[in-house]
Amino acid sequence: MIILEYILGRYALFVKHYADKCASVSEEDLKYNIAVFSRIISSNSDAVREFILDGFENEILDIGYLCFISLM
Repeated sequence: MIILEYILGRYALFVKHYADKCASVSEEDLKYNIAVFSRIISSNSDAVREFILDGFENEILDIGYLCFISLM
């Protein structure tokens, strides 16, 4: 689940940075995204597992897939 939090946080910061066309990302934005995604995933961990099982047929995501989506 920590990997999903990292990837979601990274995407959110990229989108904010791209949309605002700013040169840097603030530390507060980073903290906010970490808090939001960790709360969402931890409070709905069963739903996240079910989503992963439905989409990938395995609760453990392949490392190749994680590398692929983290590079996008």
